[in-house]
Amino acid sequence: MIESALAALGLPTPGLYLTIGAARSGKTRIATAFPRTWRLSLDDCRERVADDPVCRTAPRPRSPSSTRC
Repeated sequence: MIESALAALGLPTPGLYLTIGAARSGKTRIATAFPRTWRLSLDDCRERVADDPVCRTAPRPRSPSSTRC
């Protein structure tokens, strides 16, 4: 079903699609049309790191040259 919807939009399958837009513009809503195993979302990554999908202060990995603790 999803493959036929992509084809109807003229999008190739398989493919890599990126949604870009302002906050609350519907990017996540579009992504939820696809199976969870088909998508990678920043919200999912934040949830893994900070246990909160909307946390904007999730810890960032330290770079090897970082001098901060």
